[in-house]
Amino acid sequence: MNGVLGDVFKRWTRKARGSRLVRDSAWMTAHSGTRIALTALQQLLLARIWGPKDFGTFVLITSFVDLVVIALDPRSQDPIVKYCSEFDARGEKEKALALAGVGFVKNIATAAACGLLVWALAGWGAQTIVHWSEATPLILLYAASYLPFSVRNAGAGVLISRGLFRVLALLGIAGFLFQFLLVVGVAYWGYGIKGGIYALVASQTVSGLVIGIAGLVAAQKAWGRWAWEGSLSSLKDRGQEIIGFFLFNDLTIVAALLFRFTDTLILGWMAGPEAAAYYRLARGFLAAADFVNPALQSVALPRFSTLWGKEDYQSIRLTFQRFALVTGPTLSAATAITLFLLAPYVILFVAGERYLPAVSPTRILCVALFAWISVFWLRPFLLAVGHISFWFYLMFFLSLVAIPGFFVGSQLAAVNGVAWVRSGVEVARAVIGYVRSLQLIRGFNDRAAMPIQQWGKAGVS
Repeated sequence: MNGVLGDVFKRWTRKARGSRLVRDSAWMTAHSGTRIALTALQQLLLARIWGPKDFGTFVLITSFVDLVVIALDPRSQDPIVKYCSEFDARGEKEKALALAGVGFVKNIATAAACGLLVWALAGWGAQTIVHWSEATPLILLYAASYLPFSVRNAGAGVLISRGLFRVLALLGIAGFLFQFLLVVGVAYWGYGIKGGIYALVASQTVSGLVIGIAGLVAAQKAWGRWAWEGSLSSLKDRGQEIIGFFLFNDLTIVAALLFRFTDTLILGWMAGPEAAAYYRLARGFLAAADFVNPALQSVALPRFSTLWGKEDYQSIRLTFQRFALVTGPTLSAATAITLFLLAPYVILFVAGERYLPAVSPTRILCVALFAWISVFWLRPFLLAVGHISFWFYLMFFLSLVAIPGFFVGSQLAAVNGVAWVRSGVEVARAVIGYVRSLQLIRGFNDRAAMPIQQWGKAGVS
């Protein structure tokens, strides 16, 4: 019996090693796992070095800038991955080149415009959100780093669409390690909050430029010219569709990031920096446990997009079933249970007794973790098959519910109240998105042979 099981296991591992999907997922898992692990460890070490008050102030400075800059500087990675993967599958190099160029230019232009908005709001944010008047120049400096960092997102989109997951992973891991050593080192040597912001700015600038340049080089090698030399006229036949996708992608990111950052900001505003520090520590553990989710999404989007470009609906359906029925539930259950059991011990060991109030929200957020990982495939699937508008409406609606919920939760139960609101919203998103995706998959059975252009006439929603 053992011999039979051993042979089965060997055949399975040989097949897994030979699978491109497994290899790509492994590289992106290493990339995401390193980023999340180092970010969580960085937060834990900064929390121990600075204490709740200073760490909470640092968190509020970065969260305020992240909310303003990132929310109003929507990224172009997903449109680049979707359309460049499609165009590449069809041999339409000119279109792929033009689309990549649009992504780079758009990111740089919007990042510059958002810097002006932060300049206008910095004083108000320092006084009202951070509760520290000296934070104004730090807010402006940190926001300025997003200009060079903006090209990172477009560069990563090109690398993913070209299947260069190993290149992106290695460059990303090097950047994460550089940031970790620089920020923690500055804090350890006693340079305080200001030193931490300076280190964060330097590391973001370097990593953004490196990956952005790598994406430009990859586009030049694959499609023969530099991204800015692409002809926009080549996109005319799908111009309206592409503009709509960019628009809904931007709006979706705004809605998602409002949900992502407002919980910490509202809690800090209502309950002070220490409460924000406890909650951010709990969120850090959630992000650390969720390391596999971004990796799987990075691989799932080009996979679904390529199959959509080839009109291979049978393979889309099989991939969906594998992700929804096996991969998602297995990973989500294992990850959430592990975090629930280990979180108290890890928090006490790494952060100390001062952060005992972070144990309860960490366990509450395990509900959100289970819901999100179980449907890791949801966003890539909807984007690939052209239903980004549904994803936007879902995120927008849930954000409208969540933001007042964070105010109520922080008033009723402080840190735990905000954690319960976030978990409830994540569960609602998973359930609604899953039901909609099942409706779309059932439609593939009757229309597998129908050209995409005729779907609207046939009533496909």
